[in-house]
Amino acid sequence: MLLLLSIAIVQLVALSISSLAAVSVPKEVTFYEFGESTCPHCTALLNLFANNFPNNTVFCDIATSQTCLNRFSNWLGFSSFPGSVPQTFVIYNKTYILGIVIGEVDNATFWANIALSQPNEARFPVYAGDQLWGYVNGSVVAQQYIINTFLYPSANNTNTSTTTQPSTNQTQSGGGMSYKSFITSLASLAITDAVNICVISIYTLLLASIATRSSKRRAVLSGLLFTLGVFSGYMILGLGLLKLIAALGGLPTLIIRYLLAAYGIILIVSSVYSYVKSKTCKTCKEEGILGKLFSAGKWIEKSPTLHYLFGLAISIALIPCSAGPYLVFLVMLSSITGIAKMLYLLVYVLIFVAPLLIFLEVVVLTMKAVPESKVKLVRSIIVPLAGILLIIVSLGLF
Repeated sequence: MLLLLSIAIVQLVALSISSLAAVSVPKEVTFYEFGESTCPHCTALLNLFANNFPNNTVFCDIATSQTCLNRFSNWLGFSSFPGSVPQTFVIYNKTYILGIVIGEVDNATFWANIALSQPNEARFPVYAGDQLWGYVNGSVVAQQYIINTFLYPSANNTNTSTTTQPSTNQTQSGGGMSYKSFITSLASLAITDAVNICVISIYTLLLASIATRSSKRRAVLSGLLFTLGVFSGYMILGLGLLKLIAALGGLPTLIIRYLLAAYGIILIVSSVYSYVKSKTCKTCKEEGILGKLFSAGKWIEKSPTLHYLFGLAISIALIPCSAGPYLVFLVMLSSITGIAKMLYLLVYVLIFVAPLLIFLEVVVLTMKAVPESKVKLVRSIIVPLAGILLIIVSLGLF
């Protein structure tokens, strides 16, 4: 009897909590979820809504409803958002968009906070999971257009191709950047980072020393292992900094935009300064010491494994020569979730080490180190161009 009474009390408490959760969300708020009934993340999110906000939930199943599939497809075509489900719109009075969440978030408080936020007549947030992805600039008219066209289309407003579309500044990858802008910034930063006098000078000197002391075959093996070491070090460094940025809670989108523009200006100014003063990178004075070490020491004839460790150490020890581009990129990358984050990081590091593979072929074929003057010439062209491109991209984000 006591056991039955305890069970009844627990059930009453659970019902009370559920009731309180539902009452705490205004009746004008709707959680409109695009999902698939065959998707475990979609159904788990739907169950969370049903248990906490039973009177505020709409589930549009794109797996069984052609209407929902058409709505979702039209929305993706309009917004260029990723086609991931679930995608949930939190809307107020079918007029304002309080937020869009891509992915499953199993925290009722997170959803309640969005539901209780004040409608904004100028923009609305977009989340990747529970992390803020950025904001979409959209007036009340634009927000109503999205709701009336893609969530609750009327008979007179079903063809999005012939409807006048209000202007919206859409948010995508990298802390509020569009996909194209993010890719452009990735390429600009990585290419600028790749033409690194510090690493390339040491690398080519190492290869030439090995090739003349041992053989071209040994130089190729050592060069590949050195490159692998640089690749490993940069990946480890990037993953560590990403965790640090995540622990700090990331940076607001506006700061990332200013950081991007500021770095573009720094690139241009530094290039002009270097051209006028004809000075080399002050942080690379250790290259002279290393040059003497290569010419005098016999350590370079040791196992190629040593060259892997050397590349690993160099990628971190000489970070002052390239910390700027990498840090800006990692801040941008920190707002992306899932496997895409790792893929973008991998692409960046591959671009960074690509010149090492090119110089490997040049050095082994010619048996000569690549003159630093030529590396500087290439850098003097690429760096200001990358700076101008980054400024253009950042201006396009406001």
